[in-house]
Amino acid sequence: MDTSNPQSEPLEITTAEATETTATTRDELPKQMYPTREEALAAVPANPPKNTRAFQITVKGEVKGWILATGYDPAISRAAQVLDGYTVSLGGKVAPVTKEAVAAKLAEFTDEELAAMGLSRKPQKGAKK
Repeated sequence: MDTSNPQSEPLEITTAEATETTATTRDELPKQMYPTREEALAAVPANPPKNTRAFQITVKGEVKGWILATGYDPAISRAAQVLDGYTVSLGGKVAPVTKEAVAAKLAEFTDEELAAMGLSRKPQKGAKK
C-alpha cells in the first residue's frame, strides 16, 4: 500500500516564471471540481499562489474529485461552494418583499418572458379587447 501523500508538496515556480505574469490570488484559482489530480494540476494558472495544491475531496467516504486550493480550509470551503452551493454573508438587513416590489419586477418582463414562466398579464379594467 502506498502511504505517500502526493498532494502534500506545493507546486514550485521559478522566479523567471513569477516575473513573467502577474501573480494569481487564491480567490482567482479555478472554482471547479476535477475528476483526476492530473486534470486539476493541468488547470493551475501560470503563476499560482504560494502553496497551491490539488486536494482530493471526499464526502462520507466517497471521492467526489479534486480541487485547487492553498490549504485544507480553502479546499473545504471551495468544495462546499461547488458541490452544495454554500454561500456566506454577515447577515445584513434584507429588504422585505412586498406586493409592490413584485409587481414592479413583473412589469419589467415582456409577455413572452412571462409566458415562458407560465404567467400572463391580467387584462386591465376598461381596456379594449
